[in-house]
Amino acid sequence: MTSLEIAVTTFSVQSAKPGQRYGQLATLPVLNNASEVFLRAPLTKIPAGATVSSAVLRFYGLTAESGSRTLHVQPTSSQVDSNIKWTGRPGSTGTQSDLTKSSPRIGTAWDFAVTTAVQQVVSGQRVDFGWRLRGDAATANLLRLAGSSAAKRKPVLLVTYSVVPPAPENLHPSGGAVSVAKPSLTFDAHNAILALQVQVDPAQNATTPAFDSGTVAA
Repeated sequence: MTSLEIAVTTFSVQSAKPGQRYGQLATLPVLNNASEVFLRAPLTKIPAGATVSSAVLRFYGLTAESGSRTLHVQPTSSQVDSNIKWTGRPGSTGTQSDLTKSSPRIGTAWDFAVTTAVQQVVSGQRVDFGWRLRGDAATANLLRLAGSSAAKRKPVLLVTYSVVPPAPENLHPSGGAVSVAKPSLTFDAHNAILALQVQVDPAQNATTPAFDSGTVAA
């Protein structure tokens, strides 16, 4: 398994000034449907075709709040860039990650599980346009989070993934089947392969091998 921390770039948009470009603020206000955050994380840092076992989008709170707060993160349906404004902002699509906290304090970590959405990008099933973070429409209370230009506690994407190495090649004899009398087998394997298993299967039925090495370290 490989763990990776990817820096996130955030942009604020606010309905009070729909034509204004706020850019990368150090403090991100989130207020139901009146103030939202759009963000990008370069998922190209994850190898194409990797298996993503965990992906968490982490924000940190900047203020202590009373009562309950609910936030939503969802992939966008069009490109997020530095020119984003409230007017013409991207919509959202795909799997939504929801998170509710009671009386969050200064420094509270908001960890959104986004494994499915990240895996879709890495597997080529979805284009990585960006993400939208918004407050719950039914909650009229403001919440402030640290943005990508904050002095500390900047938002990050925490990813754990693995890459399956290519299957062995140039097997001899062809197909990898040998007899008990002549159990000589050669092949070329990628240096990322960590374990091997060799079977001698005269019946070639893959159920009753005459010899089975079990899983051994490569």
